[in-house]
Order: sequence, then structure tokens, then C-alpha cells
Amino acid sequence: MRKEGKIVKEIHTFSDRYIKRKEAVLSALLREEREKASKGRTNFTGIPARILICAAVIAVLSASAFAVSRFIEFRMNLDRNEVTVQAGTTDTKKGNDERPLRSWRSDEGEISVHLNITGLPSDMHEKMFTNGKYESSDPSRRLTISGIDLRRSDLNEIIKGATGTRAINSGGKTVYVIEKGEADFYDRLAYMVFEEEELILKFYVSWGISDDELGSLAESIKIEYTADALSAIPIENEIRTGSADRITFETGYKPIAEADLRKTGEPVRDINGRFTLTVDDVSIYDDIRILDPGGILNQDYVRNFTDENGDLIPYNRTELISAGESGETQPAQFGETVQVSKKLFVITLTVSDIDLDEFSESDRYDQLCAYVYSFTLNGFTIINGRADITTQSSVIEHSPGVLSSLSEPVYREDLGNGQWRIAYLIDEDVASGDLVLRGMTSSGINIKIH
Repeated sequence: MRKEGKIVKEIHTFSDRYIKRKEAVLSALLREEREKASKGRTNFTGIPARILICAAVIAVLSASAFAVSRFIEFRMNLDRNEVTVQAGTTDTKKGNDERPLRSWRSDEGEISVHLNITGLPSDMHEKMFTNGKYESSDPSRRLTISGIDLRRSDLNEIIKGATGTRAINSGGKTVYVIEKGEADFYDRLAYMVFEEEELILKFYVSWGISDDELGSLAESIKIEYTADALSAIPIENEIRTGSADRITFETGYKPIAEADLRKTGEPVRDINGRFTLTVDDVSIYDDIRILDPGGILNQDYVRNFTDENGDLIPYNRTELISAGESGETQPAQFGETVQVSKKLFVITLTVSDIDLDEFSESDRYDQLCAYVYSFTLNGFTIINGRADITTQSSVIEHSPGVLSSLSEPVYREDLGNGQWRIAYLIDEDVASGDLVLRGMTSSGINIKIH
């Protein structure tokens, strides 16, 4: 505030909502650093990056649909089930640009982007603890918005599993839309070009939001700037300037040799030396009454398969065809619907010889909880001496996003003295075959469950 030619600093009292959101963001940043230290698919190799959202596979292809303005050239091309999206500025003096770069957590000389959306549907609101995500009480209505700063780098990505492309025009604004399969919860991916700002907005749109709503929403968006990370959207191509940790991400399936499958009751040491795991007992039930309700991790998911007495009941499962044998991603289309029931697998395990000295005492326990939760229970078959993991892509009764098959635990309980109890809901046809309890990819822990 200016007063008589001087700048006067105002004292602002932050609301309880703001303080809670700030604490949530700080906690998320702590989890991010913790996961970097333990995540099995992350190797530190010396490439500077601050990646907030992973972009799609990078490639360069010719384009057939494009828009050119005085500042930005935008191209979008559909080739079978893949769409190539490219955008870049036409400014030949880009290298000498001294305007601030856009970021989420702004470093010196950077600025964060805030979206003022007056046309957001009345039933939707921004999630309190997550930047750029909007939701409604209707679970089918979700929206995620991120930015791509063309001052930092060109946009160049491939979107797989697409069925078509088109443009939505509303109030002089254009939204370029990629259509996805009918079974995708986020059944559209969209881009909006802001020429003056040299910024692209990227929208992940759920199936419950109509095109008309998306057009009206996009028409009303105004780009604003802020130094407050709590009100800023993520920038997908954000790169840290100066010295920083260098990160690469390993992806892809690493096969498990049959000889590496361990037995129930056999202690197995994490190959990174962080802990030793022993599966003490496996019990199978047709109800969930043995579980302490306070330990259930996903109440909404569990309710889909139980009645008021806690018995496991049949449900209608629709399997999806999302990938071919070649690994090429296909549009997610609904397949056959069958009626199946779940089985409850309760696994008691012991975690011993823990070595997490790099963490504080409180963070050490949180990290241990994360390790226990990270164990998945999957079906598998042996092919040529290797364990081929069985995965199901399925939903409940043709409902996009309402998953019916999860390999993650639905229950976790600390029994004390290093003992834990975790539980899984496994479809009965999968439960009738061989199962493997798997740790993170780099843990080397794969235990055959009898």
C-alpha cells in the first residue's frame, strides 16, 4: 500500500483455511523429499530438474491441425491412437528475454501463475490442499489444470490412447481437445493458448463435465501472477536454474525370476539394507469383520464390495482393454461385464533390523508406514522361468474411474514390536491362482503367498 509517496507494509491476518493449506503444502513437500530418498523408480544421476507433473513421451511428428498467432505456433496431429502436441513461440529474441519465468515455488526472478476462473461451475471448487485441482460432491466431476511456460521450453509431447481431436470455441476463446476412450475417467485432455503471456494451460477433464461447461469455464479464465505458492498452479516444464539435484526416472517392467520368489516365513532383506521383512501368516476370509474399522485405508472402496454386516457380496465387474500385447496403448473401452466377489487376504508380517538413520525419529515412523503400505498383492503365472505379473484393468458396472481391482492394501495396522497386519481385497478368480507380495521395484522383495 502507498501512503504519501511511501510504501507501507500492511499486516495481514491469515485465515484458518490458509494456514491449514500452507501446512498441507509443506507436508507435501516433505513427503516429496522423503519419496525421492526411497522411491524405487527414482535414480539420482545429475540432471537438473524440478518436475511437478510428468509430461508425456517426447517426440517430433508432422502436424495437420494447427493455430498460428503473432506469438505462438500450436500444432496437434492425430495418428491412429496417438496425438502429437507441439507449441512454441515465434519470438526470435527468446534467448535475450529478461521477463520472469513462471514456476510454482518461485525462485528469485521467477513468478507464479494464479488462475481467476469466474466461470467455474457452481458445484465445483478448488481442492483445499492441492493446487490446480477442482472437484464437486459428484465424484464424476473433476478437473486438473497445469501450465506450460513457453519461455522455458517448447511444448512437445505424445498423448496415447486417443480417439479424436477437435476444437471448442466459446466467447472468442479456443480450447483444443483430445478425446480419450469411453472408460477413461479423464476422458478429455485439452489445451488453451494464451498468446500474450506465452503460456499454455493444460486441462485434464473428467467424464462428468460437459463440453459446454468446459468452454464457458475456459472463456472466463484470467491469468494473474502471485508470489504465493498456495494459490499458484503447477508448471509442467518447470526447470530449476542454478545447481540442483539431477534426476532421471526409470520406467518399464522388470521381470522376476522364479528362483527369486521367496517363501512365507522366510526373512527377506531389502536390497538397499533398510529393513528385513518376514511374512508370518496369511489368512483368507469371506467377510471383513476381523478388521478394525479404524485401520481401513479406503472406506469408500471397501463399501463397494460389502454389506452392512461386513460380508463380501457379488458385484458387476467390467474389464477394460487398455493395452495390446505389443505394449501399445489402446483407447480404454469397456469390455465384458461379469459378476464376481472378493476374498479378503489378511497378511501378518514382521519388519525388523530397520536402518533409517537418515530420517528424524518422527519421519522414520512415517517412512516405515509408507514401506508397509507399498507392498502390493498380485496374481502371476510362470513363463519361461519368470513370474509374469497379472494385472487387471477393470471398473464397477461401466463406471469410469470407479476402480474394482486394486493391488494396494485396503487395511494397515501396527501391532507393535515390529509386527504389522495388512489386508487386500482380491477378486475371487485372481485369488484362486498364485499370488505374490511385492515390494517396490528396487526392494528385491517378492514373496509367494500360499
